[in-house]
Amino acid sequence: MKKQHDDSHIGSTEIPVPSKVETSEKHKDLKAKLLHETQEYLDIEENRAAFAKLAEIFDTVYSLTEHHGASMTELELMHQKWHKENLKKD
Repeated sequence: MKKQHDDSHIGSTEIPVPSKVETSEKHKDLKAKLLHETQEYLDIEENRAAFAKLAEIFDTVYSLTEHHGASMTELELMHQKWHKENLKKD
């Protein structure tokens, strides 16, 4: 019997986190690139908690994209949108 996809998280503010996030080399490289590009923002205290949450979301979303075939372009667009909405600049 085919396992049904769990949609119970829809409408929730909680993000489903896989019990074990598998990290590929591609995942590690992209995460390092994103962190490097946003390093200047880490100097601002208010942004640190937001970045911790972003790293958690990134791991979850990337893991899901690898397992369910969503494109990395979608993930990068989500990151850019988050970046504009959540970070303060000097």
